[in-house]
Amino acid sequence: MSVFQYSAMDHAGKQVSGSLEAGDEAALSKELTRLGLFLVEAEAMEGSRPLRLPGERRKRKDVPLEDVILFTKQLILLLKSSLPIVQSIDSLAMQQKNLAFRKILYMLSGDLTRGLPPSQSFARHPEAFDQVFVSLVSAGEASGRLPELLARIEEYLNFQSELKHKVRTALMYPAVLASVSFVVIMFLMVFVLPTFVDIFNQFDAPLPWATRVLLNLSLLIRGWWWLGALLVLGAGFQVKRWLKVPQNQARVDHWMLAIPIIGPMVDAVLLARMLRTLSVLVESRVPILKALALTRGATQHDYYRRLLDKISDYVSEGRGLAAAMYESARFPRSVSNMVATAQRTGNLPEVLKLSADHYQKELDKAIQNAFSALEPLFIAVLSVTVATIVLCVLQPIMSLGSIVN
Repeated sequence: MSVFQYSAMDHAGKQVSGSLEAGDEAALSKELTRLGLFLVEAEAMEGSRPLRLPGERRKRKDVPLEDVILFTKQLILLLKSSLPIVQSIDSLAMQQKNLAFRKILYMLSGDLTRGLPPSQSFARHPEAFDQVFVSLVSAGEASGRLPELLARIEEYLNFQSELKHKVRTALMYPAVLASVSFVVIMFLMVFVLPTFVDIFNQFDAPLPWATRVLLNLSLLIRGWWWLGALLVLGAGFQVKRWLKVPQNQARVDHWMLAIPIIGPMVDAVLLARMLRTLSVLVESRVPILKALALTRGATQHDYYRRLLDKISDYVSEGRGLAAAMYESARFPRSVSNMVATAQRTGNLPEVLKLSADHYQKELDKAIQNAFSALEPLFIAVLSVTVATIVLCVLQPIMSLGSIVN
């Protein structure tokens, strides 16, 4: 048993904090639920490892999202075939190639066999099943519609996978361009430029200052490349350490939104993910305050965490989602108007889903705009750099003719 320092939310949306003794996070969540509270954040005391916010994953032992998607899809088919859930999970565990995930599935099957509810069984393995997954399973077992809710989970996970793929594609393109530019410049500096040193030395001719700077830089790179590599690694380590401080990460989150090309892309990614998560939870009849808390836990950005806190405050005060959206510059007025109408007509999940689709399309546009802007920028930088190196080499070569004469 460990003592946990927790932060929770009651049915009125009020934040409550305190400490409680429990065996693990799942037991803590169950006890708080019995007390009428919903767990938002917890930390194990007495030397135990700190727990994570709901929605966050373990960094080293995460199960790949594609494996979880395939498992969910296969589980739906087996449950629809009237196969009991324990036998279904046992069958899928035997087919699982990922050894870590296979072990999780056997543990999951054991928990279910001992009579633990599905939602609590899934909650014991956050490295594979996040809090959104667990909450939807809980809604499914409470309503007797587990296969239907698993289908929504699969849809949600597919959206997450597609979004992750788009972000990787967006990051890969400038990374490849930057790598090619770096390789070309290093090749010229390390292998091409030094071949002219002997020629210049033979004639003992004065060299332009730009050529001397490039030659000295080339010699420095060839002789001390290992020092440069150590400096880069050290700088990367310090930046990573600096970003672990919450205040510093919050600053970076806000700076990212202000960058002309990157900002719109970050906006579209976070808004699409936030609205999709919220729509799935609301459509699954998860209480709105709990849905907002879960969405906040699944959001890894300081600005949008604060935005969701503000929306939760508005909802708990009875002012609704639309009122908070109207006050935020991140939401277009058209989306806020649709949400306001949806709150009156009762079709909020559908409107949130349409809004998420809208921002997914905006993400595609933002990626295209980024490609259109970055490609000529990288080409221009590479061209100017290569041209500068060539001119610094050719200028003294052209002057050698007059020196020889």
